[in-house]
Amino acid sequence: MIKAIGGYFGLEMSRAESLRYPDAQYFQSARACFYALLIQGKPSKVWLPYYNCDAMLGPLQRMGIDYGFYAIDEDFTISRALRLAPTEWLVYVNYFGLCDRQQAEVLRRFNPAQVVLDHAQAYYSPPVDCLATLYSPRKFFGVPDGGILVSNVRVGSTAADEEASHQRMSHLLKRFATSAEAGYADFQAAEKSLEAFDVSEMSQLSRNLLACADTPTVIEQRNHNFLTLHARLAEHNALAFDPSTLNGPLCYPFLNERNDAVRPDLLGESVYVARYWAECQGRCSPASWEYKLSRLLLPLPCDHRYTDADVQRVITLIEKGLKGD
Repeated sequence: MIKAIGGYFGLEMSRAESLRYPDAQYFQSARACFYALLIQGKPSKVWLPYYNCDAMLGPLQRMGIDYGFYAIDEDFTISRALRLAPTEWLVYVNYFGLCDRQQAEVLRRFNPAQVVLDHAQAYYSPPVDCLATLYSPRKFFGVPDGGILVSNVRVGSTAADEEASHQRMSHLLKRFATSAEAGYADFQAAEKSLEAFDVSEMSQLSRNLLACADTPTVIEQRNHNFLTLHARLAEHNALAFDPSTLNGPLCYPFLNERNDAVRPDLLGESVYVARYWAECQGRCSPASWEYKLSRLLLPLPCDHRYTDADVQRVITLIEKGLKGD
């Protein structure tokens, strides 16, 4: 289209960079990326971690592809029992953007050409030489749709539904103009609409918004907030991390036996913490590590939106809750 000159003003956002993964294929969602990859590759079976959301199951079920689950150990490495047949694939999740070391071990143990790395929680962890790496920028930025596929395998796609993308903007605009609470019902509707996956591409709206991300600032602030939380909460956290490897993590994963009581206190003070992932409890033993994670883990917000004062408020609430005050 010819660029318009003059007329009314639109939103003004400075483009900070080009798209982060220029050689990737851009889809409506990470689920759509996976679906397109399955159509092209047609594995006989796919192995996924018990500790994962059900979003990845939809494409497998639609394709009629067999799948199974594997356990992870307490350091998020794969249980030693798993073996892959030559026509099978394995999906490994880079949990919280903190498992680069563990995924390197996965690629040593298994044929990289059979491994799909799920970086939905690891937007800033670079892709590596394997079958494919999947990204979900909606976990990191306010965009109405988007999934990124990095792979040497070229897959088919269809044109983006730009109008549908515009209709998924209301929760972003309401949070920008009023509050998180004002847009929550619209957010739920937007997420629901993306369950109807196909192989359509990422909208131009999402591409333009992603290009506004100031990557160095975002990574620096996420790392800083993570380290601030870790300095105060590490002694109460059953999980251990290597802070020297931080690269813009999704959240600060906090595991403590009292978290069942802490979560409602956070909610009451408008600190909204996701649950990863309640649905896995239906396929796990109540005694398993995955079941414990899905019930007790608090993925505390540490992203680039938050100041030291915001992070300190979260710390104060956590410490108060652990004491039972």
